[in-house]
Amino acid sequence: MTMRRDDLDRTFDDVVAFYREVFGWAGRRLEHEPGRPLLLHLEDERQFVFVYGDHEGTLAQPMDHFGVAVDSEEALDALVGRARGFRGGDARVEVIDKAVTPAGEVEVVNAYVRFVLPLMVELQYFRGRAR
Repeated sequence: MTMRRDDLDRTFDDVVAFYREVFGWAGRRLEHEPGRPLLLHLEDERQFVFVYGDHEGTLAQPMDHFGVAVDSEEALDALVGRARGFRGGDARVEVIDKAVTPAGEVEVVNAYVRFVLPLMVELQYFRGRAR
């Protein structure tokens, strides 16, 4: 994804802190890459988010997002709770509350979180439907 370079530079430390404290992701600058992008490693280092800084930035829509599956509804709730509590309720944190959507034999439990970056993170847990 791409965001305005000035915004990335100005918020870099906050972005790394948020995604580390809430999701457990590691973030660092890639000094050898043009524009010194941000690399966020998810729990498995083979999965990552790459954030470029550019003068124009991204024209993202409010619900543009990428998804991350979690192992339990409790884990989803904990992530949402950590996001809401980040630095005493930082106003830049956006959360769309948990919802449940039937999807065949399962229910999709999801919530959305955004902090500074143009794309939201959709948290998903696939729960077996009670019979």
